[in-house]
Amino acid sequence: MTDHHRPGPTDPCGPDGAAGRQWDERDERQWDERGERWWDERDERDERWWAVPALATPLLLFLLYVDYTAYPARPAVWALGYSVPLALLGCGWLLERTVRRRPLRTVLTGLGCLLALGYTQVMVTVLTGMALVQLFFRVAADLVG
Repeated sequence: MTDHHRPGPTDPCGPDGAAGRQWDERDERQWDERGERWWDERDERDERWWAVPALATPLLLFLLYVDYTAYPARPAVWALGYSVPLALLGCGWLLERTVRRRPLRTVLTGLGCLLALGYTQVMVTVLTGMALVQLFFRVAADLVG
């Protein structure tokens, strides 16, 4: 199939109708054999993919430090819970480096920072709730039996 018969951006009758553009490699990737578009501009390489993870890394480490030192009298095993925010940050660094993945990269690193800041508060709240439920059942068992 020659270039001037291929439906596409250079063909005024093609799906885009963008006459006058030159044929390039990106146009070749954009259309399949049936003339249907499968390539999107959001699949372009993101030149600033590193910006969000690079800003989130020191922020996350600072928030981990603040959260870890806020409650000094807690079990050391709770420090394992900080692996989740670090894993989310790692996903931000390792995601595909395209424009399409930029929002996901931002959400994952932001969620990692929020978890780093609130991890201990969530654990204290959950364990306090569990202790209150256990206390309620013990008191109820004593009253019944």
